[in-house]
Amino acid sequence: MPRLKRLEVAAINITTELPHARERYLKLFHMLRDIRPWSIGQIARHERITIAFFGEDALSISGSLVRYTRIEKDAPWWDEEKRKTLLDEDGRPQPQVRDGVGANSRHINFHFLLDEHLLIFDTREISPKQLARGLAQMVSRDEFVKEFGQINITVEPNKDVLAQLLALPRKRTIKIMLSLPNGPDALETIGGRIKSRYEHMNLARVEERYVGQSEGEIVPDEELQATMGLAASNGYTEVEYIGERGKLEKMSTQEYPLRERKLCRDTEYWSSMRELAGKIVNFIRGRNGQQSSSN
Repeated sequence: MPRLKRLEVAAINITTELPHARERYLKLFHMLRDIRPWSIGQIARHERITIAFFGEDALSISGSLVRYTRIEKDAPWWDEEKRKTLLDEDGRPQPQVRDGVGANSRHINFHFLLDEHLLIFDTREISPKQLARGLAQMVSRDEFVKEFGQINITVEPNKDVLAQLLALPRKRTIKIMLSLPNGPDALETIGGRIKSRYEHMNLARVEERYVGQSEGEIVPDEELQATMGLAASNGYTEVEYIGERGKLEKMSTQEYPLRERKLCRDTEYWSSMRELAGKIVNFIRGRNGQQSSSN
């Protein structure tokens, strides 16, 4: 009987400026794959990430990113056997590889939903925070900003983090960064009304900071709670509060990524990833007051 393997996925929201159209996000991925010089993001000092390949259909893109170690061609190399640095007769480093070659390559499979502009990815080879950092660098080039405006990369937070933020004692400040979200928000919901208001003002991004009075704490009303919920999936919410030791502490949605897991066979890998993607989408829609679907 085939052995079951554990698949764990996380989600990253990729948000361009309006309009949120399938064709726009498809064009973004085509640029990431085809632009020259290659679009490469840095995730650590010598670690890089870039698009390897992908395929597409009417609703989604599935493919692979690649993580690798960029070796500085002209940096000194160490010979373990001889226990010395490899230098030429003039004392200069001896290159061992050509430019553009990276070691330790590892593939990161992903499934991107065009309507939700949500990237679901296998966490086996990278953390959500690392991937978000690399993607943000990949889309920061002038060519992308000119075509799509500012592109925001947000790690989707876990299911309980908003409730944890609201339950924090003695909240002193609440900071919200929100990119105008996508999705069929019903106008009778408070989230839908907030989104509609931002659209009428022609906003692409909102940054708000709430500061409590010197005595007491911030008590978020229904509208602020809804805005915090929207920002959880389309930016971030950060709360500063007085902790148990009487010191000012901080908690942010960015530090608690959403993860979904499943045991599956190798032959079920991609269908399992799509299934977990559907669960994540339904959770986000429910949190934002949108109608859930089975996906």
